[in-house]
Amino acid sequence: MIKKGILGVLLLWSTPYFAQVFLQIDTLEEVVVINHYATKSGGPNAVQMSASLEETLDRDADLDLIRRGGYAAEVVYHGLSGTQTNTMIDGMRIYGACTDKMDPVTAYVDEQNLHSLEKKGSNDVTIHSLNLKLKRGEFVPTSKHYGSFYSSVNSNNLGTRYGGQYGFNSMRLWLLVNANGSRASNYSDGSNREVRFTQYEKFNAMASVGLKLGRNEFSATLVKDKAVDVGYAGLPMDVSSADALIARFEHQTMLGNTNINHQVYYNSIVHVMDDTKRDSVAMHMDMPGWSETKGISGRLNQTRGNWLLRAQYELVQNSRRAEMTMYPENEAEMYMETWPEVVRSFASVNPSATYYFNENYDILVSASLSTGVDKMQSPTGIKQLEVFGYTMPDGIQTNAGAGSARIRFRKSSFEHQLTLKAGNRAPELSERFGFYLYNSQDGFDYIGNPDLKNEQFLHVSDDVKFDQLGQQFYAKAYAYLFDQYIFGVQEPAYFAMTPGGGGVKIYENIGKAFILGGELGSSLFQSGKIPTTAVISYRYGRSERFGYLPQMSPLAFTLNHTYTWKKLQFGLSNKWVNRYNRASLSFGERNAKNYWLMDATISTNLPLKSTNILVELAGNNLLNQYYTTHLSWNGIPLMGRNISLMAKWSF
Repeated sequence: MIKKGILGVLLLWSTPYFAQVFLQIDTLEEVVVINHYATKSGGPNAVQMSASLEETLDRDADLDLIRRGGYAAEVVYHGLSGTQTNTMIDGMRIYGACTDKMDPVTAYVDEQNLHSLEKKGSNDVTIHSLNLKLKRGEFVPTSKHYGSFYSSVNSNNLGTRYGGQYGFNSMRLWLLVNANGSRASNYSDGSNREVRFTQYEKFNAMASVGLKLGRNEFSATLVKDKAVDVGYAGLPMDVSSADALIARFEHQTMLGNTNINHQVYYNSIVHVMDDTKRDSVAMHMDMPGWSETKGISGRLNQTRGNWLLRAQYELVQNSRRAEMTMYPENEAEMYMETWPEVVRSFASVNPSATYYFNENYDILVSASLSTGVDKMQSPTGIKQLEVFGYTMPDGIQTNAGAGSARIRFRKSSFEHQLTLKAGNRAPELSERFGFYLYNSQDGFDYIGNPDLKNEQFLHVSDDVKFDQLGQQFYAKAYAYLFDQYIFGVQEPAYFAMTPGGGGVKIYENIGKAFILGGELGSSLFQSGKIPTTAVISYRYGRSERFGYLPQMSPLAFTLNHTYTWKKLQFGLSNKWVNRYNRASLSFGERNAKNYWLMDATISTNLPLKSTNILVELAGNNLLNQYYTTHLSWNGIPLMGRNISLMAKWSF
């Protein structure tokens, strides 16, 4: 059966990545273009315009998604998540307000807000960072109005999406406004069975304005995002509301050959978990959470001879707290703080320098230094942790740092890049101060450890790319070595708070661990009638104490083609993923069977005077495969066959 599946993949066509990846020159970044038509090697690439942000990111071989329901999947980069991979929105730090990670940063934007995703590996204390860049207007010589309205419907979960955008560009002023809504019922899996608690409803709006005065450019952005009635099939609770407000003011100018950018931002999140719609609940609980972040950041870029000099700084203050009130039957209610109110304040500087020896060779050296303090504001929280023998000082000082170097050779159609990065990261809030945080996947309550040391890492990557006559090939290999790796370890002396729980785990530094991975890819016939892309990827990780590391992707293979006939563009996409038999039992993972997914699109543009109508018909999981992945929380099955129809009118 597996051989037949592989043969089918090799013989069938496939749509190119709905999010096209290309290297951005002079940075340690890759850029995934979201909801746009992109080009690579001179060839056009189709984009599934009706794809959600998560569907777009899931087609990037570097990224995986932890799914706890039908909404708000958590992004994993090379098997790394949490503070190992920092996710930002246009350079703004945002921290979720849910102790169960039901609200990753990606949950608080809509794909219609976004222009691209930057995958950075250099100027940050964390190993990697993902930056979701917002759309913005442009300063142009001739004034221009533009806009669009769209609507789409899904067959599987009766999901609907709708929205509109209006923009105005001129020489001194630009304006961009969009509003988007989506709603879905429970989806059905590949066995045509309803997967309960996968419904959601969301509304999102963004307004942004830019003003140019001489060499100074100013812009302001406001994003409002609210989701309600969100089901999480992989968790024992749902979400009644998740509300975010994001605001930013930015200034940019040029002084000689120096580009200067500063921004001030604020964001607030209120997240409320809900168990009232579940059939049977051992004990009703209220679990709200709050997160508020204020930040100032800036960057300077300067060219000086063969040097490109950069410097970034950041001042951030984040306040988070979460509560749990339990209502046992015929007994007095119980209250505790799962995240005692903690204010984390830190400052960081990130200088870097790139030297171009000639048109073929360049080298980049960068550093990142961060210092901060965690202050617990809650007397209740202090008493909670003192029960376990921890002494809570007025504040916990944390210093972190990282350094990296990259050397690159480019000549004609060949490019080779070698990168080395070493550093350490501070423990996250849950790892340091969490109090009886229930993990439904392994059945344990987790308690933070204020005495944790920084997790240390060494990262090496080697990238080779070859482009000849429109045929592109690339190979990527990488390794991560960790010391003082942070992981939850069972403490037999403590008893679980959650009814039916398996026990208690406390975060500890468990010693050494490693991750190895790589990708092979090709992009063929981009100037021909049937552009083709293919990628194969694999990751493996272990720790010295607990065996396999979690979140490591098995062998995966994708093969993609498109074909254009007159005004119609066709595509078929196939992805085959090998079985997952390296589950981290200590993390509560499950093994998963191999699966094969086939997607298809057909779209056309219909010009109408000075406007355009785009119509797209798309099918996902056309074979109606029943499947789950190692990252599906508690093994929840994912969506079966789905047909979507989308229409978009642009002017």
